[in-house]
Amino acid sequence: MNKEKNKGFSLIELIVVIAIMAVLVGVLAPAYLRYVEKARQQTCYYNMDNVVREVQLLAYSDPEYMDELEDAATDNPDDILPFVSSSVTVPHCPSNGTYTMTFNSSTGVLTMECSMNVHGLPSQGGLGGEIPNEE
Repeated sequence: MNKEKNKGFSLIELIVVIAIMAVLVGVLAPAYLRYVEKARQQTCYYNMDNVVREVQLLAYSDPEYMDELEDAATDNPDDILPFVSSSVTVPHCPSNGTYTMTFNSSTGVLTMECSMNVHGLPSQGGLGGEIPNEE
């Protein structure tokens, strides 16, 4: 009696396993890429929100800065980010977009947007109203 022991996989078994793995990768890769881009969008939004909050704090703590901000908005109403970046650190967009910042002097609303359309709503903060005097 000559019994042969099967050691290893046959070619058909190996091809089936590779095909199953290829199908799984094909299904899971797009979902993974969506999650990565969603994380980039959230990082971009939080970057914009932090910059707006920093400018708000700076404007509330220094009335002269508020006047300079209004002057910069009058000189260049489309983008005051170059003025703001001299006093606040502005991070780069993780999706390689560019940031713009506008200030509406009549409503006191500071708005920061990213050039990437997929990032959703802009970050906004109000600078209107009186700054309380501490006496």
